[in-house]
Amino acid sequence: MKRAALLLLGPVGIIALAHCLTWGFGSDADAHTPSVPVATPTKVDDTESTQPAADVAKRQQSTNPSGDLLTRRCEQRAVHVSRQLGKDAKTLIRAPFVLASPMSRADLEQLYNDVIHPTTQALQTAYFDRLPDEPITLVVFSREARYREYAQRVDRRPMTGYYGYYLRDERRVVINLATGHGTLAHELTHALSHFDFAKMPEWFDEGLASLHEECEFTTDGLKLLGLPNWRLAQLRQALENGRMLTLTAFTTSPQVRIEEKGIDYAHGRYLCLYLQSRGVLGDFYRKYRTNYATDPYGHRSLCQVLHVNDLDAVQAMFLDWIDEQ
Repeated sequence: MKRAALLLLGPVGIIALAHCLTWGFGSDADAHTPSVPVATPTKVDDTESTQPAADVAKRQQSTNPSGDLLTRRCEQRAVHVSRQLGKDAKTLIRAPFVLASPMSRADLEQLYNDVIHPTTQALQTAYFDRLPDEPITLVVFSREARYREYAQRVDRRPMTGYYGYYLRDERRVVINLATGHGTLAHELTHALSHFDFAKMPEWFDEGLASLHEECEFTTDGLKLLGLPNWRLAQLRQALENGRMLTLTAFTTSPQVRIEEKGIDYAHGRYLCLYLQSRGVLGDFYRKYRTNYATDPYGHRSLCQVLHVNDLDAVQAMFLDWIDEQ
């Protein structure tokens, strides 16, 4: 299968997305089912065993007491999350990631090889220059009931239709794998970007993450390209009924609007898709990150990458592009 092929939903699919972030605390996925490609599997070193995480951590520290600090922190995190999950917990350490699940270890390895590793490499190639120096925990479930039980018991999440969420303070992603891969790509974008651009405003944070809820690999397998999805209809309806913010109001808002989060997610996603179509999304990301102290809303950076003089011109070009989609 080519890397550019999209995953067909089915029993082996691993997660669906649309997602709601509460800045600084977490994010939640709603009931829409996007897709993300699955790359050709790559072989990784098999360094973990099926022993309990505490035994694994003790054994590895005793044989390599001066080992890599990040790996040791991952081992400590694995012990902690194993206790949260219970006696059937399996863990897989691929620094900076700690995968934890009641699923089999073989399933965790496949998830890492087919989805997490290639998606991470593609995101780092396109955007992120600073690599994580702390563990990122990925807690994954194959059954909705077990996912909901963990979300309620450990994180006090309400029993609503969430498909996944990210807790920024803990650097922990929790996902129900029963419905596809989209949420995982979305949440990985959040988790990785927060190391590289910690002050990224929510409009761009959610827009960039939502871009990857439905995407494909480039033909060389090095980058991810966002694809059109169901959010376009939502954005067009918001334009018609006047519920879509101007670009100035949208980018200066400290958070997405709780009552209009779907519209704001669509706005951010399609602005990123527009920049991608112009070939400047990566340039904008890095320029905005570099200039954030003097350009906190990204206005100057947007104008520079699009070669216009003011934000009104950006808004006009963006709306014209939306009309053409």
